[in-house]
Amino acid sequence: RLCFVSSIAALGDAPNESVVIDESTPEIPGSVHSLYSGSKGEAEKIVWKYVRQGLDVVIVNPAIILGAGLRGRSSVKLFEQVSKGIPFYTEGVNGYVDVRDVCELMIRLAKDSAIRGERFVLCGGNYSYRELFTVIARVVGKRPPRIRMAPWMTGLAWRLLAFVALFTGKKPAFTKETARSSQHKSRYSSAKVLSLFPNFHFHTLEETTRFFKDL
Repeated sequence: RLCFVSSIAALGDAPNESVVIDESTPEIPGSVHSLYSGSKGEAEKIVWKYVRQGLDVVIVNPAIILGAGLRGRSSVKLFEQVSKGIPFYTEGVNGYVDVRDVCELMIRLAKDSAIRGERFVLCGGNYSYRELFTVIARVVGKRPPRIRMAPWMTGLAWRLLAFVALFTGKKPAFTKETARSSQHKSRYSSAKVLSLFPNFHFHTLEETTRFFKDL
């Protein structure tokens, strides 16, 4: 029996920002996807191929996972940057989930033999980048972000950094892809998994931040 860890990046696309994405949301032809999203989608297609051949599988699609890890990587890098103080924020919205919740739900789903060939969104909450940065800043004792970066500003920023990279040879931390995602608004629903485990409660963003601050 396999519990495959996919991602919300492998899910479909909301036709507009008011639509909440879940396990059944279809992909919109011609929609723009990141390289990461494409790789997760292709990986999941391989798993579904073997599901049709009889492999006993349950798939989880976690939102952006917040938790401890290597310095300078993933959510740890985000936490480190905000801990230094970030005055800027963008209008983007995304889904987040505590790594402890992901592990707990993976174990529950893997143990439930009645669940086969299904996928489950694991999202503890949908937050704007301003909300995310503000919670982290307050927990670590820094001033919350206060300057909004409009789309044209992020567009200018990635172009300037790309120009500088031509001379430094270093890959810019803020790219065209990250500029687009920083303004994009995506919301996700965990209603399906919560219907199976009605007594389960996701950690709040503040609980997650305080826990990992003390590690």
